Amino acid sequence: MSFNFDKKEYLQVFIELLEREVTSLKIATVDKLAIAHRERSGSAYGFRFRGITFLHSQFQGLRNFELRLLHPALETECEEELEFITDTESRITLMKRAYISALSLSKNTADLYALFPDVIHDAFLPGNAMGESYLPESTIRHFRLVNTEEIDCMKAHYLLKQLEG
Repeated sequence: MSFNFDKKEYLQVFIELLEREVTSLKIATVDKLAIAHRERSGSAYGFRFRGITFLHSQFQGLRNFELRLLHPALETECEEELEFITDTESRITLMKRAYISALSLSKNTADLYALFPDVIHDAFLPGNAMGESYLPESTIRHFRLVNTEEIDCMKAHYLLKQLEG
């Protein structure tokens, strides 16, 4: 017995969840830096850094000529924050790849749940495992072996979110 499920819908929900995370991270980072920049420089709630304009989310009407270069005392912090965002985007790309691969192998939600370790279920898989997985154990082992880096990335991302929360 196989329970049909909408793979496109699962993928869309998964991707939207991850993209919301990145967007929230970017907004929070820029807002924090824009406030610190304003406190140090007495300028607008925004700045320019490496030729890119960064504006506080509440002050989107500012024009480029109204913005100063990022205060020098904040450059290292900004570089570290941008690197963290880039790392997060890279992790998310890996997670998407594993999720798409798992969906291609799955015929039902139980298959999807069987492919990923338990720690990933609550964090990244919508709904519940319905029915019984019909994937052979060899397919599950092979999937986990081929996607080791991606699965480890999902675990690390989940743990980071737990530590933040």
